[in-house]
Amino acid sequence: KEDSAVIRKQMESLVAEFSTTDNDSAFVIRNEGSYAGTFVTSDALGSVADTMGKLAVGSIYGPYMESGMYKVAKLVDRRSMADSADSRHILLSATSPDDFVRAEKTADSLLNLLQGGAKFEDLVNAFSQDPGSKANGGKYEGTTPGAFVPEYDRLLFITGEIGKRYKIRTSYGFHIVEVLKRSSSTTNRYKVAFLRESM
Repeated sequence: KEDSAVIRKQMESLVAEFSTTDNDSAFVIRNEGSYAGTFVTSDALGSVADTMGKLAVGSIYGPYMESGMYKVAKLVDRRSMADSADSRHILLSATSPDDFVRAEKTADSLLNLLQGGAKFEDLVNAFSQDPGSKANGGKYEGTTPGAFVPEYDRLLFITGEIGKRYKIRTSYGFHIVEVLKRSSSTTNRYKVAFLRESM
């Protein structure tokens, strides 16, 4: 009981700073918490699912006990998102700084070709380095939120307009992405950062 009270007090001492930090990711890493930075459904939130649905974005809940740990949860963002989406892309792989420079220049050239009337599928066949979509004209269909790297995922489900083409940088390189469609069915999804301490 004494250890439990000490741990709870330690967690409570972090709440004020956690609620005002500008960098949730760095804060939770520094304090041995977790923050995936992706949107998840309430099913992934455990015992705080109902609470996250009621809190204002930026609010803190806890400390609370779950699975033998004290936890503090911060609602970073909440959105109603399409349950799936279709896109097509051209991946220009890059691993080194020089690769990224070359890939971005090629991406800019490809965007100019597309604006000039080039066929997306032809450019996929000639340039894309994604074996998972190249044979399908660069298409990924029925993709669910969280399936791709955060930059691609954000474009596909939040910021991208259907029918527009975008150049984005990810850990894989540069992509030319076109959002083709989003499902009409939606689900509330949450970005939550957690602090936790074992008992």
